Amino acid sequence: MKSLTKESERNKRCIVSNGAGEVLSEAFQAFSMASSFDENDDVLEEILSALTMMFPLNVQAKGFFGSASAMQCLIWFLRSGDLSRGRNAVLVLKELVSSSSSHNTTKVDELSETEGAIEALFKLIKDPICPSSTKAALLIIHQIITSSPTKDKQVRNLVNLGAISLLLETSLDSERSICEKALAVLDAISDTEEGRRMAIDNALSMPVWSRKSSEFPT
Repeated sequence: MKSLTKESERNKRCIVSNGAGEVLSEAFQAFSMASSFDENDDVLEEILSALTMMFPLNVQAKGFFGSASAMQCLIWFLRSGDLSRGRNAVLVLKELVSSSSSHNTTKVDELSETEGAIEALFKLIKDPICPSSTKAALLIIHQIITSSPTKDKQVRNLVNLGAISLLLETSLDSERSICEKALAVLDAISDTEEGRRMAIDNALSMPVWSRKSSEFPT
């Protein structure tokens, strides 16, 4: 399936229109329900890789990631340390949460309540795999800390992880699109009293805000 999808956009449209995304998502959910993710890790990895070629996923396909096991499996891949698995997992997560529909808002809530999610996403920024993964992780974090019911808790987690310093450094050293997303996350964290205090106390704050004012005027 992956080779056919890569051959041409026409092949991809044909495969997607025949429900491949839904089939793969349902299979991922089914295999994630084993007693241990290790039992089916190779199969899950292949499914995840194929899913990244089926974007955009429709509502039905996304619905299969509503189970706790499927979401936990995605986080397990994020934390695995494997570059390919981590990249594919974060791209699927981005696909699940990136629109403003009520269905995707539910996915943000489910993700925010999944143990270890914010820590795994933070690690992708701290130890980047590739620019697309970094941007995806920043976008997902921004969604979590601006719209989920646990946003205050997640902001505290990020502050405790050292997110202020990391985001400030990322804003200074990265390409424009990553810088913009890092600044958006930093702004959201700074909306809280603790986040604002930590940002003000950081020595990098002034050069970052100066760059923002000059390069990204509002």
